[in-house]
Amino acid sequence: MTKYFLILLLAISVVSCESSRNTNKPTNNAAKDTGIAERDTIRNYLNRMLNTDVARLEQRVLDSMYFSNELLSLQEQCTKKCFNKDWNHWVDNEIVDKTSFKIGTIERKQDNTIYADITTQNKGYETSEKIILVLEDASWKVDDLVFEDYSYKANLRKYLNLPTPLKGALSDYSIKYNREEEDNHVDAEEIVDRTYGHICLMKKGKVISKIKIPDMDRNAEFEFECIENTYMGFNLYFRYGHNHLRSSNILVFKFDKNQFLLKKIIRYDTIVVEDGFDTEKTVKILEKPLPFDKVNLVDYL
Repeated sequence: MTKYFLILLLAISVVSCESSRNTNKPTNNAAKDTGIAERDTIRNYLNRMLNTDVARLEQRVLDSMYFSNELLSLQEQCTKKCFNKDWNHWVDNEIVDKTSFKIGTIERKQDNTIYADITTQNKGYETSEKIILVLEDASWKVDDLVFEDYSYKANLRKYLNLPTPLKGALSDYSIKYNREEEDNHVDAEEIVDRTYGHICLMKKGKVISKIKIPDMDRNAEFEFECIENTYMGFNLYFRYGHNHLRSSNILVFKFDKNQFLLKKIIRYDTIVVEDGFDTEKTVKILEKPLPFDKVNLVDYL
């Protein structure tokens, strides 16, 4: 059940931006350090990718055309491991040919990394996301697709149980979710499948600190989602809730004063209402940032 849900999420995240058909020019507020010629190159590349007829090409062909070497390797590993060998993560019949998109800000983050804001419209709903591109062999390639509370690449790593290596000056560090298998937690009323274990901070492959995944009672569920590399640190994604109220949380860590500090918490609370659901976003900046080893996830549930 968990595997199926993850693969479904992966498919929806990719399709929501790659099966689009209508284009708009980027807005004028692109980052100053991204030149006009480079923005035009990125815009043309994205338009070509987002207008590709994904139903006519094989999944592996599309992957090799548009994915970075790292993302391609992760995707191939997931495809081999996937229980449904016929699933194509580029195609979803409910979205193909129906979604319009707009390319917004295009910003250079690193020497070979570009962040492009994409807004999609589908059946009256608007979704914002970022497509992260890297320069490989003089060509731009997609390295990740990031939504407000979701990273495609990070979820591939989670599915494969791989650590997330940090980059640049932080390349000695990596973050990994170590799942600890418990019993089936059988009680008188139900069997509960929950997340257990630790988020491990590693340096040169050795664990130097941990954050414990909290134990939940049977009326609530906690699910660790993924780890996202942000170049300045990393983000931890997790979900928590019960039948009528759920929240998606992002803990933003940055490397400062020779340690990783929790500096910001982003939270999306979703409550079920009669005609669907309402979602509220809150952002909290910590006045006194917390070191990694002092963070207790229970404080943010």
